[in-house]
Amino acid sequence: MEQQIAVPGKKAIAFTRTDAIASVALGLIMGVLIPFILGRIGKSVPMQNYLIIAFPLASLVGLYIASLLSKVVLVLYQVGKFGIVGFTNFVVDTGVFHVIIALSGSAQSQHLFSVFSIPLTTWTFFKILSFIGANAHSFFWNKFWTFGQKEVKTAKKEYVGFFVISVGGLLINSGAFSVAFALRPEGASEALWGTIGVAVGSVIGLLWNFVGYKFFVFKK
Repeated sequence: MEQQIAVPGKKAIAFTRTDAIASVALGLIMGVLIPFILGRIGKSVPMQNYLIIAFPLASLVGLYIASLLSKVVLVLYQVGKFGIVGFTNFVVDTGVFHVIIALSGSAQSQHLFSVFSIPLTTWTFFKILSFIGANAHSFFWNKFWTFGQKEVKTAKKEYVGFFVISVGGLLINSGAFSVAFALRPEGASEALWGTIGVAVGSVIGLLWNFVGYKFFVFKK
């Protein structure tokens, strides 16, 4: 069943079953990984055990609202999809980051070297690895869902452009992470501030990525 959203003078937007399934799937990823991340940083939230239900529902409702708003501003439907993918990608990025820390067997970061007085640690390296994993996740969802590029044969070429744009995002992301991590108060939890650093980098790089992907990588 599809609901057609009419836009005067423009092609109608459909809130499709595929969109509903995709938004719920992304919500499930968040609902599974967020409790794991909270456990890693020693935090909890009210009704944490119900996040696996709350996030799929929130993603579904949020995207539906974006489809209604797109009657006024067409791009808002695409922005809604990008936002869900982007937030899920932050969760995947953070989740992979903590998985790598767990696999390393060390709960403390080790200083490697400094660039412009900004200390780079083993956790900066872990952050780069988590970014690469999250980037592959982001490419899949943004190509086939957000920007609706179904051609598989162009995937290699698009991924090159996607990766180039993402490298800029990586520099912004990792730089913001290192700055935020370096600003942690003395005695503060490294796990908590590592998570804060991941969040800061993800937010700052969001606008860069959307503009680059929409107008350079997946343009029609």
